[in-house]
Amino acid sequence: PDIALGKSFEAVIEKGRQPVFKDSVTGTWFETYVLKRMESLLGCTEETSRAIYEKCKGSVQLIDNIEFLLEKGVLAETMIKHATILMGKREDLQQKIATLETLQCLRNLNDVIPLCVLKAYQLKKIVSNLNNEQLGPVNTNRIYYFSDITGFAPSEVTEQFARRTFMFRVPKDSFLANLKLFLEHMNREDILADLWAFKYSPGIVAERIARAKEVRGKKLMPWMVRCPDVVLEKSLQLTKDSGALLGENETIVEYFCKRLGFDREVANSIIIKLPSVRNVRITKVKKVIDYLLDELDYKPNDIAVNPRILMHSLQTTKKRMAQLKEIGCRPKSLIIVCKSQRQYDLFVKEWVDSKERKKRIHQYG
Repeated sequence: PDIALGKSFEAVIEKGRQPVFKDSVTGTWFETYVLKRMESLLGCTEETSRAIYEKCKGSVQLIDNIEFLLEKGVLAETMIKHATILMGKREDLQQKIATLETLQCLRNLNDVIPLCVLKAYQLKKIVSNLNNEQLGPVNTNRIYYFSDITGFAPSEVTEQFARRTFMFRVPKDSFLANLKLFLEHMNREDILADLWAFKYSPGIVAERIARAKEVRGKKLMPWMVRCPDVVLEKSLQLTKDSGALLGENETIVEYFCKRLGFDREVANSIIIKLPSVRNVRITKVKKVIDYLLDELDYKPNDIAVNPRILMHSLQTTKKRMAQLKEIGCRPKSLIIVCKSQRQYDLFVKEWVDSKERKKRIHQYG
């Protein structure tokens, strides 16, 4: 018992006894042994083995499962990437691997290891469905078909499919038709990252793509297929408005030059100072600039010095400007309007207090 409580090599060796790496009462491996053994088996660093151990919540099955998977030819990097599959019972993992090995057209077990995160009964059903389905001129399953046609590694496709298991239930014809449509009009990375659009019928997908393409050209995303109709309409209208403001092929830098009267160097410096301003809708940028220049009589240079105002809520900006006007304050710098609520309230309080002090001094000399 005194050795078992030590839980480290050092404590065991200090006792001057033969090293023991299992608790004699519970039969579980000591943490230090598990970590060192993982480093040896996986060829990884101490930090990596510790991360796996914590991710698996110190599962007593860790070493047994790693040894089993290595025997099956599963690569160390595959186990490190999908470490949570190591925390289950060895019998369950063995059952899952046995099921995966029955997969027809299996090229490499590492390709489908991410599916081990699923329950055994789910995996069995998925493998059965894949084996009963023929895709392409050469018999294959939809994991390899998706991988071959998009250029992604099979394991990457499997990982996403394991997160979105409906991909195994989408009718074959819909799967093939939608994949073709998406590849014709969207980036492959966007397709794999947002698989929900596959749940829609090819007719709806084609109609949505046609509507979006008419306005956005080539910049299409899967969410445009699956979002509510009102959201798509609003997005397309904003795109139209932005196009009307910018004109053909005009950038936000060129818009700054035209609207604020800057040369290209100054306009570029705004973007360098605050790169995220590129992501603000041009329609919002226009409204903020119009408000500051036309209604409040600020100068273009005030905006150039504090470009963050272009990202700030126009509604909040108007509310704060109205409040500042009431207390007789016209801020020289627009930065105060962009501060947090606490910082802004503190500024207002200090301004009012300062004004009161000046008033009393003037009254009493």
